Amino acid sequence: MRKKDLKRPALTERLYYKEPGLLEFEARIIESGRQGDHYFSVLDRSAFYPTSGGQLHDTGHLGDVKVVEVVETDSGDVRHITLSPVAHAGSAVSGRVDRARRQRHRRQHTAQHILSAVFAKLHDLDTQSVHLGEEYGAIEFNATALTPEQVEAAEQSANSKVLDALPIEILFVESEEVSQLPLRRPTSRTGTLRIIRIVDCDYVACGGTHCSNTAEVGPIKITAVEKARGRILIKFLSGRQALEDYAVRFTATDSMSRSLTCAVEDLPEKIEKMAGDIRRLKKQVYEARKHLLPARASELATFVHHRDKADYVAVLVKDVDPVLASKLAGMVADLIEGFAVLLIEERLVLGVCEKTDLHAGNMARALAQAKDLKGGGNSRQAQLGGADCKKLEEYVEAILDSL
Repeated sequence: MRKKDLKRPALTERLYYKEPGLLEFEARIIESGRQGDHYFSVLDRSAFYPTSGGQLHDTGHLGDVKVVEVVETDSGDVRHITLSPVAHAGSAVSGRVDRARRQRHRRQHTAQHILSAVFAKLHDLDTQSVHLGEEYGAIEFNATALTPEQVEAAEQSANSKVLDALPIEILFVESEEVSQLPLRRPTSRTGTLRIIRIVDCDYVACGGTHCSNTAEVGPIKITAVEKARGRILIKFLSGRQALEDYAVRFTATDSMSRSLTCAVEDLPEKIEKMAGDIRRLKKQVYEARKHLLPARASELATFVHHRDKADYVAVLVKDVDPVLASKLAGMVADLIEGFAVLLIEERLVLGVCEKTDLHAGNMARALAQAKDLKGGGNSRQAQLGGADCKKLEEYVEAILDSL
């Protein structure tokens, strides 16, 4: 066996295994050094959690030095990453874990266990992967679809577990005895296993930090149901994050209900009705503008310019439906038997008369190359984006030069 294949015992005693609420501790540095642009310290004991199992790392301080990341090495050591060195090997050091971040992670990870357990019990779904991030938690299940009723039932069941304040226990069990436990997810690990038991809810092997009872989790809210790799992914919030999200949504819905003079529960129906009204009005406006196109084209044709190469109209317009812009440019071009350039917001719309030998697509390509615009078209119509309303005359001159 090669030397690099030999794996020595891990050096760090992980205090959070038995005391996930521990935030301050004393330790001794047994290894230190550089890691890229940062520094690292390995301690003989630590309460800092390294990124693993879908859960993010802790932050905090070693002495007066800020810990920005905590990682686990291949040998199982816990490296505390800092921007400056802490002390040399053999030095005693005080550790302090950031309380707010640890609490968020404990609530989020416990909420994930509760949700995974209720989805398994109610809908016979297995958890495939877990993401516990800064902004939300996510669980991927072995399902291709979930009904709103299934999601609501799982969320209600999860919050019932929270309200029941179920005790959460940390058990250390030898792998030979694991078969006697009703684990939600089988494990192939050997040796002494750390088991998280949520009484009357869940049994699972896990090395993460958890609450001491389900009431500490706070409210659990499923915020999204999406597809990932062909399977269902739910996103959720818990604890303070769920409360903050509720506050934002309450403020928004309360403001809308006041503005629309209806109860909050009537908002979906009210908004759907308004959306339908808006769609009908947009269609009516479109038809009206379409009906007025000939008159508008005649109006714009009065701005015709006569040049040796071609007659043209070049105008800045603000009240034209973008969908009708090409049709309008073509009508103007036909009236003057030349070409029309309409500048609508940041878009140039070109139209040419079919009686001429002009080609709108070729004109657009020449203009795009000369003025760094993007777009194209066919023989009669073309469009380019990224135009500057102050440069209309420059664009026309570039078109004329290309003819």
